[in-house]
Amino acid sequence: KTYEELKAAGIEFSNEPYRNRHTGRGNVRLRDPDGWRLQMCDGQRKEPEKGIPESEVKDEFKR
Repeated sequence: KTYEELKAAGIEFSNEPYRNRHTGRGNVRLRDPDGWRLQMCDGQRKEPEKGIPESEVKDEFKR
């Protein structure tokens, strides 16, 4: 809900929300009006996903 509200208010996001496969948390990246890069993440940790082939992980999320 927060993502949709902020997007409707004109906040520009760097990506769509996604679930971090290692932590199980939802994440999304954005910039504030001053240009600072921010990351919002879900406060509730969920069970991490297992068995996802590395080839299926988007390059932008690899570190």
